[in-house]
Amino acid sequence: MASEINVAEKYGRSDCFTVSPFDVIVREELRGRRIAPTDEQIIEMAVSLKRYGLRQPVECRKLPDNRLLLVSGFTRTAAARLLREGFTDADGEHHQEPEFQLKAMLSKCNDREAYIRCVVENAHRNATSPIDDAYNQERLRDQHGLTNAEIAKLYRYSSPGKVLQLETMLTLAPAIQDLVHTGELAMASALEVATLPEPDQVKVVEKIAANGRRVTAPKAREAVREHILRDTADAPAPTGPDALTPPTAKPRSMRELRSWLATDPADAPQRTFAAVLLAWLAGTATDAALTQALDALAGGKGR
Repeated sequence: MASEINVAEKYGRSDCFTVSPFDVIVREELRGRRIAPTDEQIIEMAVSLKRYGLRQPVECRKLPDNRLLLVSGFTRTAAARLLREGFTDADGEHHQEPEFQLKAMLSKCNDREAYIRCVVENAHRNATSPIDDAYNQERLRDQHGLTNAEIAKLYRYSSPGKVLQLETMLTLAPAIQDLVHTGELAMASALEVATLPEPDQVKVVEKIAANGRRVTAPKAREAVREHILRDTADAPAPTGPDALTPPTAKPRSMRELRSWLATDPADAPQRTFAAVLLAWLAGTATDAALTQALDALAGGKGR
């Protein structure tokens, strides 16, 4: 629990000072990660703090009662607290620094700005996984009102297309998200199975991995196609008028879709809309362009 001492009273913005890690209030909802660091990661950080000290200050802001609220540096603060209390590492060595102090700096910001700062710092330090980024960006959209274009700028992406890909990651089954978070499954491979229902996503990934193969994007793509074709073949035969027309549907690739668009009249509203939709998903068409194409598809009546 944080101390009631008004430790921030004598410090101003940009001042660098030392403070007990227990005199800093930590609110988990401001952490820029979906999953908090493991005990092993905190211990590793604590050992590093003991050996090399804290080279990069944590960032805090001053509350109305002059107490400190952590903005960024959650893992460092947890490690500093652990170091003061004492712990035993995996090799059986005991570590403790009862008087260890955090280096801290003050910043002037509100809850929204504090969360954005934490998210951006973690992303730029490569301290987050794609799943962390996906959930952080969802919160930036839903709770703080940022657009995908604004999020892309914060993350230094070349276009909002990467933001849309990460948004797709939120549709993955929790088991698949965990594999991406730990680095066992690449994001490109996970995106290939995202089109399937959650139970089928897990089945496809497990089938590839069961043969001792690495789950690459091409293998995932092929496995998804096989899975869809098998489900189509196993479906009950149609009855009535539909029975006269044998099913010809099969999974299509983005390359096949673009080829189809190129061979049909460019002025057809439905094909124009499809082309603009592809560009919008890739981050090369604006929301206004997509709305205009959709209005044209609806006969100019708007949505």
